[in-house]
This record gives sequence, structure tokens and C-alpha cells, in this order.
Amino acid sequence: MAHTLRFLGITVLAVAVGACAPPPPPDTTAADTAAINALRDAWVTAYNAADADGVANLYTEDAIDMPSEQPTLTGRAAIREHMAAQFGMGTAVATVTSAELQLMGDWAYDRGTYTVNITPAAGGDAMMMGGRYIVILRKQADGSWLLARGIDNSPVAPAGM
Repeated sequence: MAHTLRFLGITVLAVAVGACAPPPPPDTTAADTAAINALRDAWVTAYNAADADGVANLYTEDAIDMPSEQPTLTGRAAIREHMAAQFGMGTAVATVTSAELQLMGDWAYDRGTYTVNITPAAGGDAMMMGGRYIVILRKQADGSWLLARGIDNSPVAPAGM
């Protein structure tokens, strides 16, 4: 009888503790994926509009970006300055294609490819560049996502190498 009462007491305690546990956090996977896809689209839109502020504002203040064959850019202001200089060299139209998006709590990464068609401001033939990228995104306190780290490069050596 004592054994049965002890078992019953433990069972009641386990159920009571389980009932007091907070519910699991809501599954935001679909909303977060949609928000990151929208962020990628906003980046392309701002880039194609030659909007350096629009591109830079999609990054965290402490972002680090490592563009191909360029110095590492640290901070939103450096990214804005780099983009403004790049846009001053000509008209560029980019496409970005995600191949993999992985959510990890308040962090995510997006990996894919890009192409950029450039028409030099000084005249001359248009150029096409392509490459691959990976970015790390961080969820903000308000639930939005921003780019925190990024790198891009080309799988093909530059001409003459």
C-alpha cells in the first residue's frame, strides 16, 4: 500500500510540474523564412536602384562583409561607403538565387549564387560577373532580420591569372 501511495504521489507531482512548465515557443519557421526571403529581395531591389543607404540599412551596425577581391568592410557605415563608390562606377543589375537557407534560433545563414551585369559609367562594353555567396543573418529584438556577416567570391579566376 505504501508503495502504491508513493507511486501515486510521484505521478501526481510529475503531472503537476509538467502542467506548470511554460509552453514551448511558437514555431516561427515559416514567418522567419518569409522575412529572410523578403530581406534578400529588398537587398536586390536597393542594389539595382543604386541605393547605397538602402543596401547598408539591411545590415546590422556591427556587420562584417567580405566582398570578392576587396578589403573587409566592418560596420554599416563602411558598407554604405563601399556601395556608394561601387554605384558611382556604373549601372549594375544583380540577380541573387538562394540555394540553401538554414534557421538556427535567432541566427540563420543563406547560401547561393549571384550575377551582376555592369555597364561602366565611362562607357565601354557591359560586363557580366557571377559568383557565390554566404551570409549570416541575425534576428533583431523586434523580430526582423538583418545581415550580420557576408562573403562572396567567384569560382572562376579573373582573366589573365
